[in-house]
Amino acid sequence: MKSFEWQEVLTHPVVAAAVGAIVGLRALPGASRLEKLANLGAGFSIAAWGGAAAVEYMGIVSQKLAAGVIFAVGATGLVVFSAVIEAIKSTDLAGWLANWLPRKKD
Repeated sequence: MKSFEWQEVLTHPVVAAAVGAIVGLRALPGASRLEKLANLGAGFSIAAWGGAAAVEYMGIVSQKLAAGVIFAVGATGLVVFSAVIEAIKSTDLAGWLANWLPRKKD
């Protein structure tokens, strides 16, 4: 029987994604509990899939390095996602589209 090793647990990609998502929540103050739960799920998803994709793209084979990348993606991914959503909300999309689309000449 294999002995329990903390290092294996702490460098597991799922643990790294969860901890990264929890750290990312610290950057979103004032959200309700439901919003924080949704943000935690979104941060975990960003870390689990985005982090894994980044690890594969970079060709990382070390489990420790992979866990670090996944953690970083989880910690920053939710913050970046939140900033993008806020930027979209504050953009005058209708005005931008009206200027971009060709107008009928009278």
